[in-house]
Amino acid sequence: MPPRAVYLVTDHDGVPWRGDGMREGDLAVRAAMTGWFIDALTAAGHSWVLLTGTLEQRLHIAIRTIDPLLKSRARFGGAAARAGV
Repeated sequence: MPPRAVYLVTDHDGVPWRGDGMREGDLAVRAAMTGWFIDALTAAGHSWVLLTGTLEQRLHIAIRTIDPLLKSRARFGGAAARAGV
């Protein structure tokens, strides 16, 4: 699996639980899982961003995080293609 430039971690806080019969919805479990994900990404040396707030705020954070990465890849791909690489 190729390395990722950044991982987006969704915060459990502020998201209402909707049981689907498959996942556990206890707030303590959800909080612990968020912490586990962050700890694992940090321990592995990965970059990550925590998405918090309302749905609109989370989308805004995600877009602000990803857009520059996509633009830099587009410029790099374009330059490499023009150079015949």
